[in-house]
Amino acid sequence: MGISEFPWYVDTKDRIGFTVRSLGGKPVAEIWQNGDDAEAAACLIAAAPNLLEALQLHVAYEAIPTDRGGSQGPKGKAWTAYVEARDAAIKKAKGL
Repeated sequence: MGISEFPWYVDTKDRIGFTVRSLGGKPVAEIWQNGDDAEAAACLIAAAPNLLEALQLHVAYEAIPTDRGGSQGPKGKAWTAYVEARDAAIKKAKGL
């Protein structure tokens, strides 16, 4: 499964908390409080699928034997995919 299958996002809920929703708008999680901690928690929940994908890409990268193809070889391409997913997950988890 690719990350595009679970694009979760944080939605505010009439000043009483935050809802994390799936692409179709279905609630994934609800946080019934406000403030920076509540928003940070909602962002982290929304980033969970992205974080999982980044970890899976890192595991795949580590499973590839060393190759001599440099950045264009299988290991280099796997590293690039991991770094992009990692950076996107961190950004999303921070609510950026």
